[in-house]
Amino acid sequence: MRSNDINLFSYSHRYQILLPLLQAQSHVFYTGEHCGDWHSSPADATRCVFHLVMTGQCRLHEPDQPEVVLRDGHVVLYLQPRWHQLRGHAGQNAHMVCGYVDFKWPLSRYVLQQLPSRVICSAEQEPALRHLLALIQLEQPMADTYMLQQLCDVLLSYILRRELCQPVDALSYGLLSLAQDPTYGVVLDAVWQQPEHTWHGEQLARLVHSSKASFYRRFKRLTGLSPTQFVTMVRLFWAKQYLAEELSIEAVAEKVGYSSASALSHAFRREFGINPAQWRLQSQRGAEKEV
Repeated sequence: MRSNDINLFSYSHRYQILLPLLQAQSHVFYTGEHCGDWHSSPADATRCVFHLVMTGQCRLHEPDQPEVVLRDGHVVLYLQPRWHQLRGHAGQNAHMVCGYVDFKWPLSRYVLQQLPSRVICSAEQEPALRHLLALIQLEQPMADTYMLQQLCDVLLSYILRRELCQPVDALSYGLLSLAQDPTYGVVLDAVWQQPEHTWHGEQLARLVHSSKASFYRRFKRLTGLSPTQFVTMVRLFWAKQYLAEELSIEAVAEKVGYSSASALSHAFRREFGINPAQWRLQSQRGAEKEV
């Protein structure tokens, strides 16, 4: 799955780490056409949302913000939950695909908080986006929910990758600051590629040629996390990947840096509320339902 040798990425390629860590998953809740004088808002205002304008026009309304006219090929992605409403525009119909986005990694907010709360893209300006929307439009008449969701996942990943590559505000904190830091970014590379390694504070500090105390202060200031929190969540991310490969709990524990299956189970239960075996069973049942 990964090389045993640490390969130090340039920061512009660390989205290859952060993008899978986010574990973004789409859930389409509406596909169809709005006609006449209409308005619509998501039923659950506590979740991130996306809207695809396949054909036609509509207006995007938010409190205390100027309305935005959306046309064919516009994509709106809310990376922070925010109340909003779509409304009819100039009597035109609008064919829409709308859905929620879940970010399953527990530390996702330490990435999302450094991204724009709302992203609007146009297929006119991005050929790749235009091709993805064309595939989604072709798939809609088939009423294949699984394929539609998979295509939406790819579209979301495309947009997220673009946003992850943008420079962050120097005054903000989060995992993007870590990824883009010319010195401390190697910590992200190292822990991602070798979760099985025993990453004590002194070893992490040695990567950036710093004392342990200075390393902890700088890491916390960059990310808002302690090094231990970060290492644990990367290990548990990889634990889930290996559990899906049907490895034994003991083998998974060894691959992600835990001394025993019970140590992994303790960390897993503390974070997710269930042990690895229960998570594997739930995951298998979920996959069976999708099929």
